Formats: sequence, structure tokens, C-alpha cells
Amino acid sequence: MIVRKSMSTKEFYIELLNAVGYEGDVLNLSLYDIINVIVSKIKASKRKLLLIIDEAGKFKPSQLEYIHELRDQTSDRLGIILAGPEYFYDNLFLWKEKKIIGIPEVFRRIEKIETLRLPTFREISDICKDFKVTSDEEIKKYRDIDSFSELINRLK
Repeated sequence: MIVRKSMSTKEFYIELLNAVGYEGDVLNLSLYDIINVIVSKIKASKRKLLLIIDEAGKFKPSQLEYIHELRDQTSDRLGIILAGPEYFYDNLFLWKEKKIIGIPEVFRRIEKIETLRLPTFREISDICKDFKVTSDEEIKKYRDIDSFSELINRLK
């Protein structure tokens, strides 16, 4: 799932509700009810699931409280990856230090923080070739790229 800045908390969980296969009417459901349906769908799954939330840096502190609630109720069936830019971790840490409601609890549930490394020149070169950029001189222009997504966006 991708977090969009324009998404409300309820809209995010409606998207997640759809992702777990709910086909009913959601217009009259409260956020509490939506989260409970998601939890019951996850618990009913015969296999363990993984939720990857991209652009998690767009979450507001209040929205992260609901991730905490989801995590507590599904920790035996659902892994959660919050993927975001470096400032996402910085914000989490700052919010924790400021004791913003719910954030210390969210922070305690984070098992690992992984920072992705920069692309190597070999990886940059291989991706450039996939985009039909083959001359060494052209490929060298991308040498100082900071991320795979930046490279791909520039090559499009």
C-alpha cells in the first residue's frame, strides 16, 4: 500500500480493508469497525501476511496510533514494514522525544530500522541499460544518483 498525503486515516484503512478482501459496504462503518474487520480477516488467514506501507513518511502521528492498534491485534499473523525516507525515522524520534501521544508506544513496537544503501555504479549502469541508455558517457551522468527511484524517474 502507498500512503498518499491526501488520505485520511479512514481512507487508508478502507484501502487496507479492500486489500484483505472485504467486499461489503463501508460507508456506514466507523474507523473502529473497519479496523476490527481488518483484524478478523487477518486472523482468519491460514497463512502469515506482510503489509508493506510505502511513503510512510506521510503519516501524521495520530495515524501511526492506528498502526500500533493493528500491530497489537495481529502480531502473530501480520508483519508490517513502514517504508519511508530518512526523515520518517527522524520525525518518529522527534515525536517520541516530545512525548506526542501514541508515538512512544509505536516506537517500542518497531523491531528494526533499516537504512537502504545508495545504488552502486554497477547497479546504476544495469538499470540505465534496461532503459536503453548504453553509452558509458551517458551512464556516467547518473553516477551521483541518491536512490533507485530517482534514477528511474530521471530515465523515464
